[in-house]
Amino acid sequence: MLKHLSLKRVTKRTSKGSDLDHVSRVAKASGLISRSIHHKFGNNEVLTDVSFEVKPGEVLCLLGPSGSGKSTCLRVISGVERLQEGEVSVDGNIVASSEHHIPPEKRGVGLMFQDYALFPHLTVSQNVAYGLKKFSSLERNKRVERLLNLANINTLSDCYPHTLSGGEQQRVALLRALAPEPTVMLLDEPFSSLDFRLRSRMREDTIKILRHHKVAIVLVTHDAEEAMFIGDRIVLMDRGKIIQTGTPENLYYSPNSEFTASFFGDVNIIREKCKNGLISTFLGDFNAKFPNGHKVSLIFRPEDIKISIPNTTDFPSFSTVTEVRSMGRKSLLKLTHEGIKEPILAIVEELKNIKPGSKVLIQLDPSRAFVFPAK
Repeated sequence: MLKHLSLKRVTKRTSKGSDLDHVSRVAKASGLISRSIHHKFGNNEVLTDVSFEVKPGEVLCLLGPSGSGKSTCLRVISGVERLQEGEVSVDGNIVASSEHHIPPEKRGVGLMFQDYALFPHLTVSQNVAYGLKKFSSLERNKRVERLLNLANINTLSDCYPHTLSGGEQQRVALLRALAPEPTVMLLDEPFSSLDFRLRSRMREDTIKILRHHKVAIVLVTHDAEEAMFIGDRIVLMDRGKIIQTGTPENLYYSPNSEFTASFFGDVNIIREKCKNGLISTFLGDFNAKFPNGHKVSLIFRPEDIKISIPNTTDFPSFSTVTEVRSMGRKSLLKLTHEGIKEPILAIVEELKNIKPGSKVLIQLDPSRAFVFPAK
C-alpha cells in the first residue's frame, strides 16, 4: 500500500558554502533526449517508440514490472547496447542513431549498476579516481578528496570494497560515476539490495548529491513508492512501451489506464456493462463514455472508500465485513457484497466497533473513481 503522500520528497535546496558548491558543475542546457527508440533482441522487440526528455537537475524515473524494457533503455542510452533505431542526444549532441555511435566513455554519461561493480583490488580512493586518468595527479587527488568529503566517507579512502557496508559501497559507486562530471547519470535499481531503513536514507543522500551536480538523472525502478518519492516525473513502461508519462501526482490521481491505476497500489475493480453512458453499481452510477453493452471496469482505491454503520440491518444495500486488520491509526477491511465476486478492500480510520460480521455502508466519491475498458 503506497504511503507516498505523507512522505517528505527530496528537494532541490542548497546549503550555502557547503562542499556541494565546490564540486557542483555548471548546468548545461539540453540534458538528455531520447527520440523514438526501437530495439530488438532477435525477433523480440523490447523497446517500441520510447521517447522522453530529462533536463539538468531533474530526476526521471523509468518505472515498470520486470521485463518492461527499463534496463535495456538505460543500456542503449549509455552506449553499452548499440542503438538500432531512433536517436539519443546528450547535452545537445547526438550520441547515438541508426548510423551514429559514440562509445560509452565519450558520451558524458555516468552509469551506476545495481551490483555497484566496484574493483575489489582497488581502494576506495582508487575506485573513485578510476575514470580520471586524463587529469593530472594533483587534480585527480583534489577531486577525489572533495567527493569523499561530500559523501562523508573520507576516512575510508584506503579501505577495500569487501570491508565496506552496503551503504558505503553504494556511495563509492556513485562517486566513481560522478567523478568525471557527466552530463547525465543513469542508475539501474541502485537501492534494491539495501535494507529498508538504509535504502530510505541512501536514496535521499544520493539524489541530493546528484541534484547539486546539476546532472540529468534517469533512475530505473520497479518500486512505485520509490519512484513517487524520488521522481520529478515518471515514465511508466510495460512490454517495451511507454504507458503514461507525468508527475507522480498526475499518474496517481489521473491514471490513463487500468494498468497505471493498479500499478500504484491495491485497487478495487468492479466490471459491468456500460448503458446510456453510465456504469451502474451498488455504489451508484458513474460516467462511462463507451457504447452500450461495452464491458468496462470501475476502479477505486481502498483509501478512497468511506464506511458507515447503518441504523438497521434492513438497509437494502449493506456490505459485510469479513476481516479487520489494524494498521495503527487506520484499519484494513475486507468486505463482501451481494453480486460482487471479489472482496472489496477499504482503508479507514481505526473503528473499534467494526469487527468481522459487521454490516456497513460503503460510499465512494465519483471524482475518485476511474472507468476504463475492461481487460
